Amino acid sequence: MENKATSDNWPRFPDTFRTEQVALIARWLAGGESGMIIGSSGAAGKSNLVGFLMNRPDVMATRIARQPERYCFLLLDINALPALTVPVFIAVYFKV
Repeated sequence: MENKATSDNWPRFPDTFRTEQVALIARWLAGGESGMIIGSSGAAGKSNLVGFLMNRPDVMATRIARQPERYCFLLLDINALPALTVPVFIAVYFKV
């Protein structure tokens, strides 16, 4: 199964991919906030959105006024955890 987050296809995605969601995340960052992308499994496009943010820093740099290099986007796919427990979640979260 292809890991979408590290796919070589990201440069082919248009800069306008998920424009509304990218703009919302940029506003969170500008306000000094943190956020999580949560949605239905396999239907909401969460992995694609986060993969885009992780692999296209050039797009986010146009939306963040100050020091865009200070931001890091991480993908933690809950469906890929070996067990759905709090200890496993915390171990994988902090290993990323």
